[in-house]
Amino acid sequence: MALTGIDISKWQQGLNPASIACDIVIAKATEGIGYTDRTCAGFIQKAKAAGKLTGVYHFARPDLGNSGAAEADWFLHEVSGFVGSSVLILDWEAGNLGDVAWAKAWLDRVHQRTGVRPLIYMSASPAGAHDWSRVSRDYGLWIAGYPNSRPGGLSTPSCPYRPGHGWTIAMWQYTSSGTTRGYAGRLDMNVFYGDREAWARFAATSGNVTPAPTPKPTTPTQKPDIRGIQRAVRVAADNVVGPQTRGAVNLLAKASRWGGGRFPQGVIATQAVVGTTRDGIWGPHSIASHDATVAAVQRALRALGYPIAVDAIWGPKTNSACMDVLNLAHQA
Repeated sequence: MALTGIDISKWQQGLNPASIACDIVIAKATEGIGYTDRTCAGFIQKAKAAGKLTGVYHFARPDLGNSGAAEADWFLHEVSGFVGSSVLILDWEAGNLGDVAWAKAWLDRVHQRTGVRPLIYMSASPAGAHDWSRVSRDYGLWIAGYPNSRPGGLSTPSCPYRPGHGWTIAMWQYTSSGTTRGYAGRLDMNVFYGDREAWARFAATSGNVTPAPTPKPTTPTQKPDIRGIQRAVRVAADNVVGPQTRGAVNLLAKASRWGGGRFPQGVIATQAVVGTTRDGIWGPHSIASHDATVAAVQRALRALGYPIAVDAIWGPKTNSACMDVLNLAHQA
């Protein structure tokens, strides 16, 4: 028995879980300490109303100097209403991916406070490259890997990865660009190796959440000035992160080679962000303008203290730094 699932965040705002023919909906809840994805509660409530199984995840940020326990406390503070009914998950893809102790501290903290044994999400490479035996004996793995033979839609394929270290693969994310009826964009798609009762066991708690002091965000007391980024992507430089700023950055990222060369709102919308002729043709001039815009964003990030190269290439470091500063800045 296997179930199909999607995982979503604010980038899929507007998606109606009831319109997707999947069994499981997983939504991003928190990141680091101090950031909450405000689309999470709505996604989960709509998914439950449609009879779907649910999960909520925390995007770990050990690179910001937070402890695993502190980030777990922030996560539980924000998702307490879902504990016992949604599977709890640690998203392990930022910072030092070999810091097994940090990940274990987060997982143990959640288990100690809720009785739930969370899943941990990571790509196949770090899952096999580091000694996770201290983690795998207590927690299941949600593995990510996109082989050439992967399905393009909701499916229940067998996982080809064998990371060792005692891992039990509970779920596999087999694509980040899946398509399905009910949503016009691309989606992360997953297969869970179990039935509804197995999913419920992963969500089950042996007790109520123990109250804990609200963790203080480890963010600067002065919010970062994002006007340099806003000017780079040609939106109003008001130093406030709203839909226009996030949307423009998202279009810039998706048009990059790292982002898959995608144009979710059409080529003309992306051309407006990079400041080239809006002719609907993504040719050499558009690509050059895109790269120049990326370099401008990188210069703005460096001015804010992020040690990234100004190489006009949108990659994981640039993306992580940009998402970090947007999350820390004043929000609309």
